[in-house]
Order: sequence, then C-alpha cells, then structure tokens
Amino acid sequence: MLEPSAHIHIGKAYERICLGVLGKRQDISKQELQEKIMIPILESLGRMPDMLLLPNDGTSSALLGLWGERCEVKTDTIIADWHKLGRRAVIMRDARITKAATHLLLFEGPRSDYIQKQGLRELKKGKPVFSVSAGKDWEIVNWELDTTCQVK
Repeated sequence: MLEPSAHIHIGKAYERICLGVLGKRQDISKQELQEKIMIPILESLGRMPDMLLLPNDGTSSALLGLWGERCEVKTDTIIADWHKLGRRAVIMRDARITKAATHLLLFEGPRSDYIQKQGLRELKKGKPVFSVSAGKDWEIVNWELDTTCQVK
C-alpha cells in the first residue's frame, strides 16, 4: 500500500491566485506598470494570477485590465455604487475586493493610510500583500518578506 508523502497536502496541489487591487494611481505608464510592478509580483508568485479584481477608477486599474486581457487573465471590475451607498461606496467596494482576493496589491496614497491599514489587517489574517509606494519611484514591497511595514 502506498503511503502519502508528508510534504504533499491533499487539495493543495493547485491554489487559485486572485489578485485584488486597492487604491489607484493616475500617473502611471504602461511600461512602469509592467516593469516595476507586475514583473516583481509575478516573480514572487511564481506564476500568473488566475483572476484580477479591480476597482472601477484610476489609470492603474485601466492599465491592469488591459494587461490582464493581453495575458489572458480573467479580470473583474468592481464598481463603487455611489447612488445607492453614498460616501460608503468606496469602502463597500474595497471590502468586496478584499474578501474575494487571495492576494492584494495596494496603491498607497500620499494623504491617507486607509489602504495601508486594510493591507495590514489582511496581512495579519495570512493574506499575501504587495504595495506600491506613493512616490514616483514605483517601489513594490512584498509585505510577507518585509517585516517593517507599519501604519504611521
């Protein structure tokens, strides 16, 4: 009788990667997105994500949607329903993205730590989190590997 190996986990052979995106950037180019953000993320993940969950605003979301189509990655745009939810629309949209995603990509803003707090909360729950700094250097940080990530 064959005994299963201790390092093989039944049901873990293929885990779906759903990359959720929170925040937005208006000043990003297609080349910067590809070279400075997506390539490092793909190297860390080891393969293409199965799905992208994108907010409905920002140049970064539009470019990620195009990137997903070109790479044949399923994309889903989550819309903030301002008419129904008012000021809570963005929070509800981000909650839907966060709940469905297995991994998060955060575009940090210069004036608010809301996105960073959400990322920290999900990191504590065990979800892999990547962030892009608010400056023009487009530095990507894998929060699993960087233990210095803290809210100001």
